[in-house]
Amino acid sequence: MRVSPLVPGLSRHDLDHFISDILLPRLVAEDGPLVVHGALLSRDTDAVCLVGDSGRGKSTLSAALQKAGWTLHGDDALHLRAEGAEIGARATYPSLRLFSDSLDHLFPDPPADLSPVADYLDKFRLAPDDVGGPAGTPRLRAVLLLEAGDGTDAIAARPVTAVTLCMSLLRQSFSLNPADPVAAHERLTAASAVAAAVPGFALSYPREFARLPEVVDLVRSTLDRVGAAAKQEMAARSVLPGDI
Repeated sequence: MRVSPLVPGLSRHDLDHFISDILLPRLVAEDGPLVVHGALLSRDTDAVCLVGDSGRGKSTLSAALQKAGWTLHGDDALHLRAEGAEIGARATYPSLRLFSDSLDHLFPDPPADLSPVADYLDKFRLAPDDVGGPAGTPRLRAVLLLEAGDGTDAIAARPVTAVTLCMSLLRQSFSLNPADPVAAHERLTAASAVAAAVPGFALSYPREFARLPEVVDLVRSTLDRVGAAAKQEMAARSVLPGDI
């Protein structure tokens, strides 16, 4: 693929941002069909994705989880695909991009190869080695929808319905041609499959750096609860009718 800028003097940072963060997710969605705006983190082979509007705090929370021992695959776009009865998740590329205040708090000694995301953004890109890089295709176990704080100090992960999760994934999905009815139907089908297979939670918390460890603990405990519930369900299904 060759990209030829029409704007003279476009910096390399601006061009990289356009290709990696704007163009690439939409091209991947042509083969997707479901590519969503979010971050992907995993423990072993179990993954969670953080989905929400730009500026909601996905990258900051991702960095905090990474520093707590999670594997960060990417913080921009995720390719979700049904693989049998499970959902496989893969970041379009390994990434971590932080605003200067988050960078100062989470990385007081930033890496030497830190670079601006774009000349017009107060955001910086960490190199893939600092991110940790992808580790195969983990299985998605939960989707966390980052909500705006309610003005209180509460930190909570509230279960949402499959319909709410499906619509949230669609709102945050990428498309090269949003007016294409066939592609739109495929996105809806793919989002419905994810919502049917994976539980969703609305995650709300105050935007305070000092509270991030509590949010990290809540994400961990939420994934643990999902795993425990899945094991109980499998055990119940393994019981033969004659054993009851």
